[in-house]
Amino acid sequence: MKAMLVASLALLLAACDGEPPLIPPEEDASVPQADAGPVPDGGLPRVDSGVDGGPPPAALVRLIHAAPGVPSVDFRAAERIVSSDVYYRAATPYARVTVGETALTVTAEAGETIAASEPQPLEDGARYLAILMAPPAEEPRLIVLEETAPPGGDLLSVRVVNATHETASLDVDLDGSLRALEVDDLAAGAASDWIEVDPIALRPVVLAGEGEAPFTITQAVAPWLAETDRVLVVAVGRPIEAQPSEVEGLSLLLVLEATEDSSPAFILRPDPRLAILHSAPLLPVVSVSANHASGGDPIPLADVFAYGELIEATLPPGQSYISMLPEGEIFGPQVSADLLAGHRYLMITRGDPEVWGPGRFEATVVRDAIEGSAFVIVNASPDTPGAMRWYGEGASGWAAIDALPPMEYGGRSAARGVAIDAAARLGVAREDRSAPNVYFEAPSAAGARGFAVLAGSYFAALDAPDAQALFYVWAPEGGAWTVERIAPSAGSGPLPDETPPAP
Repeated sequence: MKAMLVASLALLLAACDGEPPLIPPEEDASVPQADAGPVPDGGLPRVDSGVDGGPPPAALVRLIHAAPGVPSVDFRAAERIVSSDVYYRAATPYARVTVGETALTVTAEAGETIAASEPQPLEDGARYLAILMAPPAEEPRLIVLEETAPPGGDLLSVRVVNATHETASLDVDLDGSLRALEVDDLAAGAASDWIEVDPIALRPVVLAGEGEAPFTITQAVAPWLAETDRVLVVAVGRPIEAQPSEVEGLSLLLVLEATEDSSPAFILRPDPRLAILHSAPLLPVVSVSANHASGGDPIPLADVFAYGELIEATLPPGQSYISMLPEGEIFGPQVSADLLAGHRYLMITRGDPEVWGPGRFEATVVRDAIEGSAFVIVNASPDTPGAMRWYGEGASGWAAIDALPPMEYGGRSAARGVAIDAAARLGVAREDRSAPNVYFEAPSAAGARGFAVLAGSYFAALDAPDAQALFYVWAPEGGAWTVERIAPSAGSGPLPDETPPAP
């Protein structure tokens, strides 16, 4: 029995662990320890880590997709994919590429070539930036820039790249002051030298083409730069052909220092533009300022702002409170606007700042999303007798504008706009009428797009300070907005059965 138990235990140990570990032999001082050459007596050579030469020579290359209208691409070097699915306004990490004369290409999902660079003499350890660009009406192209090292120091090193193609050059101010341009006449496809700036003061302003409003940024950029000493500011998009609110509009790509695993980047859109139409005659002449919800000092917009005037300003994105202060007063009415970067807005004031209820002082804020030659129509006349129907005058007389349903006080049409003949007379009437009884002459010089605002008192005399008026806000794409005030035509006005609302 004991013999059987011993035999079973031996078999169990063998099944659990397999063969027992070999005891290494003692070191033989006669055997070389780090010699890659032949060893006497036929022994194998030993190689320590000092003989390993590391990875083969390579250059570091990354891609910035700055070609609007081009879908996501694959980035290749010598026909080998080094980065896949790179979308518009994205920056890839570094990829190790074989040194020597190497062609870089970008290809579509199906593999066809979109753009290719000339063979590049890539050097071991050097860093390169490939930029995919799309000139208007031309084939996309790929340019390659060598990344130089920043000077080093306590300040932030900034290098600006012009990846747009609609302007011969860009002017860029990095601290938002416009007193002295840090980058002047930067050609498309070119990069500036490294420029040292205080990261707290980084507020890029870009002037492109003949546009009246530059690309400005008032929001703080510094928190994004806490972990880096260098940044690429890449201007991308079509600043002339596309609006700033569009994907292809001018934007800045803030590309931080990259590694082979990551390439952090942020897309910056221009600050929103806000135009304000003073269309509330019961609001006296005021000074106007904006207070951003995040705090900070008030932003002055106008010292004197009177009925019928239009002002326009650049504000930080987010919610701002627009304060209107009458002369000699401590407090005044206030309205809010939540503004998205890259967009333009029109604020239309209406109502009485001295009352509460339906006729109180308010504002309608309309984002500029007008498509083609169209107009946004607004009823800001507080005492119109119910919903008002709009009419246009043609060769055969007055006809209701079918695209505009009857509109109550405070109502407006769709932000995309409706087609009207801005060069002809417009009229309004209560929705149960078949022809207008209040009408306005055609403007002196009609624009192609904008806003038409019915304001003032429907029942006021034609010579009263709060007489009804039609305000045209002409809103050309990319240009300054203007306003034209048109009084009601003589002989038009309320009908005998229409009476002012009870006080």
